[in-house]
Amino acid sequence: MTARGWTRADVAAVLREPTASDDKYSRGVVGVRTGSAAYPGAAVLGVEAAWRTGVGMVRYVGDTRAEDLVLARRPETVTAVGRVQAWLIGSGTDAASRSAEETAALGALLAGDIPVVVDAGALDLAPAASVPLIVTPHDREHARLREALGLAPDDADAVAETAAALGGVVVRKGATTLVADPSGEVIALDAPTSWLATAGTGDVLAGIIGALA
Repeated sequence: MTARGWTRADVAAVLREPTASDDKYSRGVVGVRTGSAAYPGAAVLGVEAAWRTGVGMVRYVGDTRAEDLVLARRPETVTAVGRVQAWLIGSGTDAASRSAEETAALGALLAGDIPVVVDAGALDLAPAASVPLIVTPHDREHARLREALGLAPDDADAVAETAAALGGVVVRKGATTLVADPSGEVIALDAPTSWLATAGTGDVLAGIIGALA
């Protein structure tokens, strides 16, 4: 695997600054379907991250307790159904305890045509997705995803193979984060992130990616 680096200039080339003619819709609307009764904080962190990234609107759909905490933290968050231009799903959820109704709802999003960022407890649904897809596994989640895709165990070159099999972008989180797309391009982010190995940082990252998508 040959990976290229990523610089501030690369970031500047893809970030879009708001203009005088923008409104909340043209700046982007991200839908967030995350959190659970057991892990409501994941929803708060992801929503907060999306807002801070500069998106025009965040719509939250999820557990009642999580919704209350989201609104207490960011009251501008919209909880009514409406227009969404990208989805974030899975953070702070557990596939083992997911209801059939929630599984069906997530499956519908993954069968639609709006980009979806898939994190944590929804990664098991990613292999069946047909939408533009970004998955954000850590190494153990990546190994389980590869198993679901019928791929050999993880190795140094695995992330590009996973992206090709999935037909989407893979962000494998770690001290060196690897980002691969289905064409085989791989970006390595070798940043001093050891201090970020804490609960909740993945939820924040997923919110950022959802807003950018």
